[in-house]
Amino acid sequence: MNTINKIIRRKSLGRAAFIGSLYNAVSDTFCGTAILKAKFPDNSISKIDIPNSELFYEYEDSYMEKFNKLDVEAELKLSVLTGLFALEGSGKYLSDVKDSYKVFKGNLIYRITSVEENLNIYRDDVKTCISTDGFNNTVATHIVVGIKWGATVIASFECKNMNEDDKHQAEAALKSYFEKLSLSTFENDNVNVEKNQPNLMNYFSIRLLGDVIPYNKYFPQSFNEAKKVMIELPSYATQFNNGKGFPIEYIFYPLSEIAKLFNQKTTVKSMIMESSEEIVLMIEQVFDDLFKQKQRLNDLFNDAKLISHLIPDKIFEEINDHVQEIKLEEVRFKKKLAKSLVKIRSGEGYVGHDDEPENT
Repeated sequence: MNTINKIIRRKSLGRAAFIGSLYNAVSDTFCGTAILKAKFPDNSISKIDIPNSELFYEYEDSYMEKFNKLDVEAELKLSVLTGLFALEGSGKYLSDVKDSYKVFKGNLIYRITSVEENLNIYRDDVKTCISTDGFNNTVATHIVVGIKWGATVIASFECKNMNEDDKHQAEAALKSYFEKLSLSTFENDNVNVEKNQPNLMNYFSIRLLGDVIPYNKYFPQSFNEAKKVMIELPSYATQFNNGKGFPIEYIFYPLSEIAKLFNQKTTVKSMIMESSEEIVLMIEQVFDDLFKQKQRLNDLFNDAKLISHLIPDKIFEEINDHVQEIKLEEVRFKKKLAKSLVKIRSGEGYVGHDDEPENT
């Protein structure tokens, strides 16, 4: 399907932009420029209050599960997996994966929304603020016309270097803790989350990721401290961007459609072909399988390192060489896949049996 003339949505994943920013949907990157020559009138941007908070958890530590928790769009998933852009803020959660199969990892995710803003691009006083020079941008395909505001913070709990029995005990304790934790109990500052499980911190280290971390408490020393920092998110986020928090989702309008309002032509040639759902799921699975194999290989290397004095140097070197080879092959694979993805989206490559490039 050709989406160059479609309105699209993309999660921010920590990326900062504003209404009027230009975007390249082929590479899922902002162009670093805007289409403005003057500020939009304040009353041209509608604001809808959407106060909401959500609390959920995951401990599968797979790309598929992480994407689902952040509700990442299909095309954006592929851009993340192939490294087309750098993850920032809460987006770093997607790349925060464990490097050992022996490690147990769980994540507690707290997300709030505050306001959604949308620009009325059809107003005459809005059109006078738009610079027609933006239509000459050779890479831009869309313009930001809406932003959903709020914030997300993730508490990552990890235990490692444990024997199998302790690992299972820690895993069971964390799962029990997560499953008993409702939004109401979480947001109640008087609830002691460690009351019935005082030994949890004997197993886990905690790290916070997010669009903003209240008081820069990135490494809480207890579950109660992590909870206390996280529930400060709603009030803390109001200190930014006039009380709105941070962009969590962008709404993009096709540049070609805006150009028609000015009887202008755009110079961008990209087709923006969407990948099929089957292809997206298949690529997700490939990366998850690769992720698991890397974990097991790292474990083999670390185990061999512990007994390196007992095994021939040649064997240890072969294991080390294999680890480095896999890392190099992963980089090559991502680079090749990213190049193919851009070609497909540009209408220059194969998409699927039923997908044919459309004329615009």
